[in-house]
Amino acid sequence: MKRGLVVLVLLAGCSSGSAMPGGVLDEHAFWSLVDQAGTGPVEDRAAMMTQLLKDAPATRLESWQQQLVARDADLNTTALSQAMTAVCGRQDANGFAADRSWLVAHGQQVFLTARDHPARLASLPDLAAACAGSGEAFADAATARYSDLGFEPGGDAFPVVDLSPPSG
Repeated sequence: MKRGLVVLVLLAGCSSGSAMPGGVLDEHAFWSLVDQAGTGPVEDRAAMMTQLLKDAPATRLESWQQQLVARDADLNTTALSQAMTAVCGRQDANGFAADRSWLVAHGQQVFLTARDHPARLASLPDLAAACAGSGEAFADAATARYSDLGFEPGGDAFPVVDLSPPSG
């Protein structure tokens, strides 16, 4: 009887698609959620992600944002900035941040290519669409819901995408 109760308590603490209790996303669950957003244009993926997060508790929104910002930070490199400049032309900090979010929105394989082999970006499909800034909508997918819950984005719980110059 105790074993069944423990299982029920553990299941109650997990929400659908979550790899951790309380709806908190680990990196694997983050990428699974990104995959659920679909394969269309990033604007459509952003709208789908907003739908996927529309009823999420604050802890899930916070972990989503933390994972997104961490993946974005992984892409904030000089090599990727130079590769994106070759494709899009020179962009300001907001433009490069939107590019990084666009890359994350395309899933783990595109993310890994951009992070580990930025010179191969030209082989990615529809890369020119990144230059339009549509990645910003994907980066903001959880913001409205988080605000609706009465919280202010920013800080450790709900960090924003870093606009500092690339490193490395």
